Amino acid sequence: MIEDQSSLLPLPRLEFVMPQSDASAAKAYWPAVVAISLAMFGLIGSELLPVGLLTPMAQDLNVAIGAAGQAITATAIIAAIASPVIILGAGRFDRRKLVVLLTATIFLSGILTALAQTYWVLLVARALLGIALGGLWAMLTALALRLVPPASVPRAMSVIFTGITAATVFAPSAGLYLGELWGWRGTFGAAAAIGFVAVIGVVATLPRLPATEPTRIDSFRIVLTRRSVVLGIVMVMLVLAGHFAGFTYVRPIIEQVAELSGETIALALLLYGLAGLVGNTLGGILAQRSASGGAIVAALLIGLAALTLVFLGGSPIMAFVSVTVWGLAFGAFPVCITTWTANAAPDRAESAGALIATSFQVAIAIGASAGGPLFDNSGAFGIVSFTSISLFAGALAMLVLGLPLERGGKLMSSRAGATRGH
Repeated sequence: MIEDQSSLLPLPRLEFVMPQSDASAAKAYWPAVVAISLAMFGLIGSELLPVGLLTPMAQDLNVAIGAAGQAITATAIIAAIASPVIILGAGRFDRRKLVVLLTATIFLSGILTALAQTYWVLLVARALLGIALGGLWAMLTALALRLVPPASVPRAMSVIFTGITAATVFAPSAGLYLGELWGWRGTFGAAAAIGFVAVIGVVATLPRLPATEPTRIDSFRIVLTRRSVVLGIVMVMLVLAGHFAGFTYVRPIIEQVAELSGETIALALLLYGLAGLVGNTLGGILAQRSASGGAIVAALLIGLAALTLVFLGGSPIMAFVSVTVWGLAFGAFPVCITTWTANAAPDRAESAGALIATSFQVAIAIGASAGGPLFDNSGAFGIVSFTSISLFAGALAMLVLGLPLERGGKLMSSRAGATRGH
């Protein structure tokens, strides 16, 4: 189905407009791309570890499970704030040094979490992780643009998001398993060790990345005058809110519709994660042909998978197929939409990346918080109705507004007539 859709989009390959001062773009630094992927694996893994460790964390720190869960909320909130703040504050600071410092923060957060004796120390440690999350995520597009040639950017984004997806797949279950072996403190110690290895990786592989131009608040204004960037933010908000509204509650949805056991649902979620890894690679292929087309196809498939799960998921086979297709499509979406951003603002990749990173975190919070009341009041049908409407709206917006911009090679156009030298 994905191949048939993409064949309808014979769009010309777009060339990235690189900042003239960026000399590193002529050479491909693939080991550095892999190191960034490892850093993101450690980062997202650390963010999600509490999912499988909330009960022992709450008992050890003598707080309610709900309070312990705020360790995840704190990370997301700080990340949403940190994305634009770090990019604004970076000035002329060498981006290699910034990446090293942010990656080291993953290690520091893991150590502090493992040693935390009070709830407030835990929250401080998780806030530090949020700083690393917001800063690194905001820089992903800019790093890809500077570490590999323009034609290889979609592939580089695919490699980076493979680390992110792998962490999303394995962190919750690994946290639960390792928590039984080593306790929750030992598990966060292991996460800190991954962060330490990631620090060594980025130190050893990243070239010097001097700032091409300090980011000022005016840079965000200029980026927001570009319809293509605003469209990317709108699609992220719609697709991510819809996805997380549904997927956050996918277990009770499957239990209600298919009446599967916990072990069987765990297998379905494993297939979701493995399909997501495949989706990362597929997303890179689609994005190289058409970033907007890949994002549209991914959003449509997620919406269709959610509807299929509710209306045909009474069959265990269809439930498994629906969840697997959902994972495949969602694995492709971040790669496509991040590549779209790279096309839309290669000259202001850090500013655009910060806005997209903040949009990701806000959309996750909106979707996860909206899903609970919807499920409680309307069950699986209500929550999936919201999910599909939100996803189809995002796909429609990109289809109507995005494809013409990409086809015409006008992704960098803006009402303000942004200059190319910035």
